[in-house]
Amino acid sequence: MSALEPSVTGPARVEACPVEAVAAPAVPDPDSLMEDVAFLVDREPQLSPLDAGVLLALAYGIARDTRAFARLFGIAHALVLRAASDLEDGLGLVVVEQRQERSMRSHLRLSDLGRHMLAQIGLMDAPTLSKAG
Repeated sequence: MSALEPSVTGPARVEACPVEAVAAPAVPDPDSLMEDVAFLVDREPQLSPLDAGVLLALAYGIARDTRAFARLFGIAHALVLRAASDLEDGLGLVVVEQRQERSMRSHLRLSDLGRHMLAQIGLMDAPTLSKAG
């Protein structure tokens, strides 16, 4: 069995695909991410480092929901929820697509304004505007 083949036996066996066929977002190393956070806070002083981290995690595809972000970065979920609320209600930079009632986990995406802001300062490609954001 090659390294690319899953270790599943029986009729449910899944064929493996080469690694290069799977497109993944370019995720910066931790030092680069922190440099980007500092750069963003410097350029947009209304953002806290946590706000900037949430925006960049969304832009880089690192975390798409508040619980994942909290676990990945070792931050209390309540603090991430507060940052997401500020980014949505106060600044209009993110959109909450789904919120789980029991855990309050919020699934986020960048709004058009958020994508535009990050593109203007060179932290992501220019956005394509949508009606939803």
